[in-house]
Amino acid sequence: MFIFSIVLLFTTSFPEQCIFLVVLFFSFFIVYKAYKRKYKYELLRKYKTIDQLIETYHKRPTDFEKFIGLLYQRQGYKVRVTKATGDCGKDIIMRYRKSRYVVEVKLYKRDNLISRPSIQKLHSAAIDEKATGIFVTTSNFTQPAVQYAKRNGILLVSGLDLEKMISHTMGDTELSSSAN
Repeated sequence: MFIFSIVLLFTTSFPEQCIFLVVLFFSFFIVYKAYKRKYKYELLRKYKTIDQLIETYHKRPTDFEKFIGLLYQRQGYKVRVTKATGDCGKDIIMRYRKSRYVVEVKLYKRDNLISRPSIQKLHSAAIDEKATGIFVTTSNFTQPAVQYAKRNGILLVSGLDLEKMISHTMGDTELSSSAN
């Protein structure tokens, strides 16, 4: 196919060469987009438990933020992952229909609970962005953090909630064994 393309390119007139190159470009673009979509889907299907996520991303927490962004994107959100440093308490900025969200993501071991100050920081970022705050973690939250979030409209996604979200988003009907 490749040799045929080169022969065709050099044995045709200039307008035909232009048309051929445009068709070739769009063909590669379509194949690339299909590959990228499949790669993202496979990346999401790969992880079903919090332990798998922690094991994979513990050395690269910014990749975990991208994973969470892909998960929300799969649910229909328009997602933008912020830069790694200086994000001011917002790892992801999202839109869904007319609503705006800021997301803080923490990849913590199960016993490392998220406390109230972390939720307060997200709340400030949400106010600055005129958005709803969502805090996603692989662990859980302290009771004061839960109370503060409830009073201030911050949505909390614990490790157990995250496992359920992955399962639901990927269309799996049964939950993983660690979620039970």
